[in-house]
Amino acid sequence: MRLRWRFSPEETQDITQDFFLKVVERDLFATYDPNKGRFRTFVRVCLDRFVVDRGRIANALKRGGNTPPLSVDFARAEEELTFATEVNDPFDVFFDGEWMRHLLGLAVEKLETECSSKGKNLHYRIFERFYLHPAGAPSYAELATEFAVSITEITNRLGFARREFRRVLLDSLRAITATDEEFRAEARALLGDTA
Repeated sequence: MRLRWRFSPEETQDITQDFFLKVVERDLFATYDPNKGRFRTFVRVCLDRFVVDRGRIANALKRGGNTPPLSVDFARAEEELTFATEVNDPFDVFFDGEWMRHLLGLAVEKLETECSSKGKNLHYRIFERFYLHPAGAPSYAELATEFAVSITEITNRLGFARREFRRVLLDSLRAITATDEEFRAEARALLGDTA
């Protein structure tokens, strides 16, 4: 809403609260038909319609009142907008990119949790260091030195973490797609032809 409609942070908070209230009250997402398009496109269109309708209704619901507010991290969203304002992509390209980034982020968090619960913290730490470190990927030899294990151990642990990450990502994707066709299309968009 901040990028597409240029609302202030306060307006964005009000509209977000009102939109999700409408979604819950009217079970709006139950009207989604996967044969007509992607779920994220459906959500974006619903939000666009809501914003337009909201502008037409003078007595729109105000944030707060008798309804408890949803927990939405607006401060973090504002921080992310700092980066977004530097992007020159069309809104739809930016929206799809942010959706993918968010889904990948959730998969990374879930991988960390699963590795921790299975006693495979080192697997995750190697994965994190190789794929997520801001300085870029070190060589396997550098990783072996850093983690005091053999290069073979690095290869094996990184292979395990990669397979688990792919599984977690695809499981998350399957949970939010309505059809096998949509799942396959989204998986290809995220992972390329290897999906």
